[in-house]
Amino acid sequence: MITAGFGFRQEAGIESLLELYSELCKTHLGEGHVNALATHVQKSQTDAFIELSQRTGIMIIAVSDAEIASQDTINHSNLSFQLYKTGSLAEATALAAAGVNSRLLGGRIVSQDRLTTCAFAKGDNS
Repeated sequence: MITAGFGFRQEAGIESLLELYSELCKTHLGEGHVNALATHVQKSQTDAFIELSQRTGIMIIAVSDAEIASQDTINHSNLSFQLYKTGSLAEATALAAAGVNSRLLGGRIVSQDRLTTCAFAKGDNS
C-alpha cells in the first residue's frame, strides 16, 4: 500500500495539494499506485482535502495525534513538532496510514506557495 501524507496550512488550496501530489507521482509511480491520502484527523475534513480526494478518486485516511507522534520522520519542522509532536506531519501521516513495516519513499516536499507538504510511504496495510 502506498499512501500520500499531507501537512498543510488552513489557507492552502486545491492547487497547492495537487501540485505536490502530481510531483510525487512523477517521482514514485514505479513503486505502484497511490492507495490513500492521509492527513491529521482535523485536516481531513477541510474542503481542499476533500476535493483532492474527489479529483483523484483516492480515499482519505484520517490519522490521530497518537499515531502521528509515534512515527519516525526524516525531516524536522519546529511547527510540526509543536502542534503534532512529530518532525513532519506529511511524513508521519504517510507512514501511519501505510501501516505495518512502512517506509518513506523519500522525504517530504514543499509546495511553491509554502503552504503544503507531502510525502509518500509504502507499507503492508490492506
